Amino acid sequence: MASAISTILDNISELSISGVTVKDIDQVQDKLEDRDCPCLFPNPLGLVTNLNVEPDAYGNAGDRPYTVTYTLNYRLCNSSVGSGRGLFDKYPAMVTNALAVIWAFIGADNLGGTVEFQVSGIANFGPVADPAGKLFHGCDIAVNVTEFIN
Repeated sequence: MASAISTILDNISELSISGVTVKDIDQVQDKLEDRDCPCLFPNPLGLVTNLNVEPDAYGNAGDRPYTVTYTLNYRLCNSSVGSGRGLFDKYPAMVTNALAVIWAFIGADNLGGTVEFQVSGIANFGPVADPAGKLFHGCDIAVNVTEFIN
């Protein structure tokens, strides 16, 4: 019995999103530079949230099937804050890239054997930090996942 989270993360990293580099969990950089952006990566602070495990039958815990739901959280860093001529000159590109990510996620409705894979929200649209704390124009994108595990 095992979850497909690693497979799902791998499959997300293989999505082709025009103009955006997509990273796998083992490719998250401590510190981003503008040359690395736009970059979408698993958010190391709360990658998996809202985990819920529901048994689908009676019996021994190791033998029965389960429905597992959780949220995967990603961060999009588009360009460093202060890298342009004004505060909002990079904003249109950030909006375009965020929408490209959302459409790619919507089109990837069955990653790694998931039963359901749906965008559940976008948050922090504005300054977000890379793992080292440097601020980037970007956002957080959450995806709800449902798996059947036997």
